[in-house]
Amino acid sequence: MALNRWKELKQDHLRARSLAEGLLKLGLGVNLEQVQTNIIRIDLSPVDLTAAAFCGRLAEFGVLAKPVELQAVRMICHRDVGDEKISAVLQAAADCLNSLAG
Repeated sequence: MALNRWKELKQDHLRARSLAEGLLKLGLGVNLEQVQTNIIRIDLSPVDLTAAAFCGRLAEFGVLAKPVELQAVRMICHRDVGDEKISAVLQAAADCLNSLAG
């Protein structure tokens, strides 16, 4: 990363924190103490989903996440993800969870 983009990186970290807080409110497992950069690790065991199922359905809603364990995924906030997209990702995650429920 170029040194002249450090302010953008700080914004990425703040957006990641906002996204993590929203995902936690949806019932997903997020350790907020670990969200100190633009990377979020999400534990799916509280909603009893596999990473493959969650990521596959989430992609249908236009959001990409990476499976990192059987029940864990990773999301990364990039400088192309603005505040308005955080809300859209949270809505997509809620829709994803609703569609996979039960």
